[in-house]
Amino acid sequence: MISIRLHPAARREIRRAFEWYLQEASARIATGFLDDFEDTLALLKTHPEIGEPGGSHTRRLIFQRYPYTVVYRSKGNTLEIAAIAHHSRQPEYWANRL
Repeated sequence: MISIRLHPAARREIRRAFEWYLQEASARIATGFLDDFEDTLALLKTHPEIGEPGGSHTRRLIFQRYPYTVVYRSKGNTLEIAAIAHHSRQPEYWANRL
């Protein structure tokens, strides 16, 4: 069974995005963001190699409905989530997390 471990900074990115959608959009849209995140993680658990290969031995999978990408790498039976990166962020800003 595949387990998922989120870097503390990735957890903060999820929380900040949720709070932003809650304040700037609506509770429905904020909840939709979390649902999209959970759907993305479920897909990764089932198909860990689905993401596009990236630098630092990572892979990237784009959310279905929101402008975010999960940056992760596989270590044995664990997927290490390095970032939940908004598409407007500087590329590779998360590299020192690995």
